Amino acid sequence: MQWIWRIIKCTKFQTKVLFLAVILFLNSYLAKGQNNNQYRLYYFGSTSLNDKSDFSFGTGIHSMPQDYWKRLELRSTYSFNVASNLNVGLGQRSNVTLIENGLSTYEFRPFQKAMFQQALDQNLFLSHRIMVEERFFINYEEKNSFHARLRYRVEGNINFKHNSKYYIRPMSEIFYSFANEAENNLSQWKNTLALGYSVNSKASIEFRYEYVLNRDESTMYEYQPLNGFRLQFVHKF
Repeated sequence: MQWIWRIIKCTKFQTKVLFLAVILFLNSYLAKGQNNNQYRLYYFGSTSLNDKSDFSFGTGIHSMPQDYWKRLELRSTYSFNVASNLNVGLGQRSNVTLIENGLSTYEFRPFQKAMFQQALDQNLFLSHRIMVEERFFINYEEKNSFHARLRYRVEGNINFKHNSKYYIRPMSEIFYSFANEAENNLSQWKNTLALGYSVNSKASIEFRYEYVLNRDESTMYEYQPLNGFRLQFVHKF
């Protein structure tokens, strides 16, 4: 990985921007011909409670392959810094899907997480996140259900140059489902390329392209691809 980072570090700023633009364009072009596209708009806010803990909240709307901007998401998280490079937290995520006559489905997703960060260079940072999610599904037309899953994500944060406002965040995350009616298997693999801009020390805007492989529930080995496009605004108070 070090030799890849040296190449990126030595590349001119204009070349980096052009390289990213080409990748995002190609991915968007390939995704046009597919029905399994997902679009998300997010807002995240956070505030420090004291020197070691903070509280964050977020809201977003989704356009899923099976509906059209009918899914609302609400998040809240409490995080605590155990050490300078170790953060633990707990929170919840609520997904509400709407139909013409009102509420269709509701998912309540409490979670617990731990994140470890490491600096490989002044412009390159890695973070490892382990998360456990409990998923309660309330379906008004079907029976209620409960699932759980373990998630592991490795994420890089690369500045174009030292103290630059532009950055790249490549991410890869695997999902292992278990508990109750869920099959005990690797149910999802998500790879993300994020391009961000820091407006100032307290706000940033980020665009993400996600390529997601979801395991087909009717088989043991086949995966269904999904293309995700995400725009989010993050603000610290």
